[in-house]
Amino acid sequence: LAVPKIAKHGKNIIKKALDYMENSYFNSDLSIVEIASFIGVSPQYLNSAMQKETGRSTRQNLINIRLKHACELLKSGEYLVKDVAVLTGWKSAYYFSNVFQDAFGISPKKYHD
Repeated sequence: LAVPKIAKHGKNIIKKALDYMENSYFNSDLSIVEIASFIGVSPQYLNSAMQKETGRSTRQNLINIRLKHACELLKSGEYLVKDVAVLTGWKSAYYFSNVFQDAFGISPKKYHD
């Protein structure tokens, strides 16, 4: 059975978007507009394709990528929570801590210790 071009194109867009986010997550100014522009689609199209393919919005996927890297840095024990927030692209350590707590049910400080 032939895969429709749109479906294949959509998966390719998602892979490019996720790769771009994986390589740019530390940039606190990274935006959905920038990601979409890099790939050559509208932010609305990217969000729609991302939601269909991953079940999460582009923003949610970026947050997950940032949290994954934050966990790695916190586990290393080499960084303070505020430094991990900056290194993983959060503009506010307070906001990072809230998102981390919501995602994992534990504060980054407790996760770190």
